[in-house]
Amino acid sequence: MKIKDPGVIFMAIQGSSPFGAILFGYLSDRTLFIRPFIIIQTLLAGFFTMGVALVPEGCHYKPEVMLVLWGGYGFFIGGILPLMSVSYLQSGLKSDRFGRIRLFGTLGFMVVNLILIPMVVPRKHLILLAGILFIVSIIPTFFLPAGRTIRNAERKRISPEYLLYLIKNPAFLLFLMVMFLFYFQFTPAEYIISEYIDAFSFDSLLALGHIETIPAIWFLGTMLEIGFFWISPWLIEKLGIYPVIMMTFFFGIIRYASLSIFPLGFFVVVMQIIHGVHFSPAYLGSIFYLEKNISPYRLATAQAVQLVISRGLGAGLGIFFLGNLAGMGGFRLVFLISMLASALGLILVFLLQRVTFRYPFKDIKI
Repeated sequence: MKIKDPGVIFMAIQGSSPFGAILFGYLSDRTLFIRPFIIIQTLLAGFFTMGVALVPEGCHYKPEVMLVLWGGYGFFIGGILPLMSVSYLQSGLKSDRFGRIRLFGTLGFMVVNLILIPMVVPRKHLILLAGILFIVSIIPTFFLPAGRTIRNAERKRISPEYLLYLIKNPAFLLFLMVMFLFYFQFTPAEYIISEYIDAFSFDSLLALGHIETIPAIWFLGTMLEIGFFWISPWLIEKLGIYPVIMMTFFFGIIRYASLSIFPLGFFVVVMQIIHGVHFSPAYLGSIFYLEKNISPYRLATAQAVQLVISRGLGAGLGIFFLGNLAGMGGFRLVFLISMLASALGLILVFLLQRVTFRYPFKDIKI
């Protein structure tokens, strides 16, 4: 983005998105509507994205303008994924098949990167196109359920007292710590790794014409993710939620160890292939954890609270500190810190199942 200290901009995205999730999650829990809120968020996220692409290079206040635009984008994009998850989980379809629906998002990401591998396109043009595609994607949202189908559940009002209860409950608190560590250690894989690997060139190895490094590594990163989402119903049934979440931290340790130990080269780049199983298990496991333990009428709000701590605080602090550390050339130290955070997360997941059994919170009535 050609801006000094880009970690501030990335933190604005991560910091604003949970508050959008809180607002629209609360509104959905109050009204049980889904589709209208997704349409509003998608439209405005598209406008803010196009705004980023249209900021002139010579703008005197470019950092401040970018901060506002990316923050606005983060605010409206933040509530879309939680509401889409709730829309499926409370649609009357089998919840354990959620992963097979979610894989289509990864498939879309995969196709875009596949198209871009041989192309040299200015990034401003890509961002502008992304904003246009946001607005186009409103069309299929009209085929979503308008609201939420909830059966066999007592209507429970959302209140500040319930939110206070949630964040005081030891099980939910430990769950938040696990998700904080997940997003903290994942930020280098989401943001920083592209800058690190961009110095690598496939052209010197393969006589197949020009290959854009960034789309190529993200194409690799989607392959196992699609496979994981496809077999996720079987994994959840056979292993359970907690071992699935552990997979994230296990592969995080392997990934960051390789980045810390080995010099940048073909092996390190190919390790990008485990990106999908570094991200997907915790993402999917956290959704099922909340669905299992939270009242259906409070699910969107609980997901939003989790996002405030995990993506807002965990990813926000991660990209601010680790992003600026990488900006000073400290990539190896960034990967080492992330590996240690992955190891700590793995330990905490071992404790989560016992603590959740001891301090259940699904049927609390306030």
